[in-house]
Amino acid sequence: MVLHLLMDYLKMKLNNTLMMLIDAYTKTTTDALLDDKLNVSDQIDAYTKTQDDALLALKADKTELADYVDLQSAQTINGTKQFGNVSVSSISKLNKNDASILLAGGGDMLVSSLVSQPQLQEVRDIASGRSRGYVFDTLQDLNDWMAVPDNVANLVIGDNLYIIDSQITDYWWDGTQLRELETQQPDLSNVVSSLGTATGGGNAITDLSLTGNKLIPAKNKSFVDVDTDQSITGQKSFTTTIHSVGITYQDYDNSNVILAGGGVRAIADIQSASYSKAEDDSKLALKADKTELIDAYMKTESDSKYVDLTTDQTIDGNKIFSLEVRAPTFKLPGYSSDYVVMSGSMKNKSHFVLTDEVDQTVAGTKTFSNNITAPAFIKSDGTDQQILLANGTTKPLSDFSNSIDISNFVDKSTDQTIGGNKVFSLE
Repeated sequence: MVLHLLMDYLKMKLNNTLMMLIDAYTKTTTDALLDDKLNVSDQIDAYTKTQDDALLALKADKTELADYVDLQSAQTINGTKQFGNVSVSSISKLNKNDASILLAGGGDMLVSSLVSQPQLQEVRDIASGRSRGYVFDTLQDLNDWMAVPDNVANLVIGDNLYIIDSQITDYWWDGTQLRELETQQPDLSNVVSSLGTATGGGNAITDLSLTGNKLIPAKNKSFVDVDTDQSITGQKSFTTTIHSVGITYQDYDNSNVILAGGGVRAIADIQSASYSKAEDDSKLALKADKTELIDAYMKTESDSKYVDLTTDQTIDGNKIFSLEVRAPTFKLPGYSSDYVVMSGSMKNKSHFVLTDEVDQTVAGTKTFSNNITAPAFIKSDGTDQQILLANGTTKPLSDFSNSIDISNFVDKSTDQTIGGNKVFSLE
C-alpha cells in the first residue's frame, strides 16, 4: 500500500516537472489552441502541392516568359502572328528600305514599279478601246518610221501598228518596245452557211444571210463594208492615216483643192495670190528676198541652186565678186599648180619674177620707175673687161686706159679761152 502511494507520488512529480518543461498548457488546452492556428505545413506554404500544381499549370515558368512580348525591350518574333488593328508609329520590313512598299498580303514591291497616273490613264484608254492605230504598207516602212525618235516619243502604251500585208505580223507598243499583236483568225468550219428569216423586236436581226464567210444584211444596213458604194451621212473622225486612191469633195470639181482644216479653195484664188515658178525666177534674178526663197522653191531645189559651205560644188556660170575673195587655195579644173590666175586668164608661173632663191631669165624689156638695188649687175654676154653704161650699152675698159682728148673740155687748173657763149646761173 505504501509502495503504491509512493509510485503515484513520483508519477505526479514527474508529470508536473515535464509539464513545466514542455508547455504551460495541458494537452487539451493545446489542442484547442492549435485548432485556432495554422499547422506547420500551413506556415511553410499557403497551398498544398496539389493546389500549387493546378495554379502553376495556368501560369508560365521563368523560361516560358522569354517567349512573350514585353513593352520595354527590343525583341525578334520568328513565328507568324495575327493581329487585329495595329497602331504604331512606323513599320519596317527586314532587309528592305524606302525604295520598297509593303503590300497587304505581306509581300513588297519597288516604288519605281508602280503605275503612274498617266500610265494608268493609258491603260484606261486601252480598256475603253481608245488606243490609236498606225497603218504601214510594208514592214520596211514601219521600221523606217520607228527610226525617227519623234515618232517613237508620240507613241503611248497600247498603240497598234498595222501592216497592210496580211501575211506579216502586226505589232503594238508596250511603252518600251514593239510586241507582236496576237490576233487569231476565227475557225468558221462549224458556222452555218445560211440562215433563214428571223423576226423580233428592238435590235433583233430581221433578215440575215451568210455566203461562205461573208455576212450579208438585207435590211437596216448601217455599217461600212469594203465591196459596195455607200454614202455616209454622219460625221466620222479618223485617228489613223487614211490611204485612198482618190478623194472627192461633194459639189466641187478638180479646179478646187481641199484644205487641211476641211475647207475648200479654188486653185485660181491660190494662183492669183502667189507667183509661179517662172515669176519667182525673174524676180530672183534681180534680188532674192528670204521669204521668196522659201516660197518659190522646195528645200531640195534651194540646196541645188545655192553655194553650200560644207560640201563640194561646181559653179558653171561666171561670178563677179565686189569684195575680196579669200581662200587658202584656188583651184581651176584643167590647170596644175604651175599656173596662176591673173585678170581672169591663166598665166604660167614661169612668166613671173619670183622672190624666192630661184634662177630665172627675163626675156622681155622691163622698165622700172624706182631705183634698183642689188649686190651686182650682170649684162647678158658681158664680161668683167667691159663697163656697163647708163644707156644699157657696154664699153671696153681699154677705151679708158689711153689718153683722152680734153681740149674741148674746161680744165679747172689751167687758163683757157672759151670761144662760145656760156650762160652761168651762179657767180
